[in-house]
Amino acid sequence: MRDVRLLILSLLLLSGCAPAYRPLVDMRGVDPVDFKQDLAECRAYAAQRIPYNSHALPLESEDDAAYDPNYGSISPTKGTIKREKRIIRRCLMGRGYRVLD
Repeated sequence: MRDVRLLILSLLLLSGCAPAYRPLVDMRGVDPVDFKQDLAECRAYAAQRIPYNSHALPLESEDDAAYDPNYGSISPTKGTIKREKRIIRRCLMGRGYRVLD
C-alpha cells in the first residue's frame, strides 16, 4: 500500500512539470545568448500577467481557469496556457524576433 501511495504521489508531482514553452523562431542572424535572455524575460513577463495561483485571474471566459480542490486555488488550463504562449510570442516579436508559430 505504501508503494502505491508513493507511486501516485510521484506521478502527481511529475504531471505538473511540463516543459517551458519555446516558440519556433528564425534564428538566422540571432545571437543565441541574447535570445535566451529575451526568452527568459518574456516568460517572466507572461507569468506576471497570468498568476496561476491567484483567485483574481483576469479571465476572458470560464474555460480559462478551473478550481483545483487539492490546492484550493486556480490551476492553469488550456485557456490560460494558450494566453501565456500568445504573450510570450508577442513579447519576442516586439523585441524584433521572427516568430514562426
